[in-house]
Amino acid sequence: RTVKLLDDRMANPAYILSLITGLAMVFMGEWPLTTPWILLSLVLYVLLVLVGL
Repeated sequence: RTVKLLDDRMANPAYILSLITGLAMVFMGEWPLTTPWILLSLVLYVLLVLVGL
């Protein structure tokens, strides 16, 4: 029960924040999202989110 509470309150917001800050760095650096390593990381992120549901 404690782990679930910590996951909901700390880990999940951190995952969302890491996506937002990562995308912000990509756009500030003016890299296209189709750059292979960026595209691969986004695909892996989406897959991990789907597995975690």
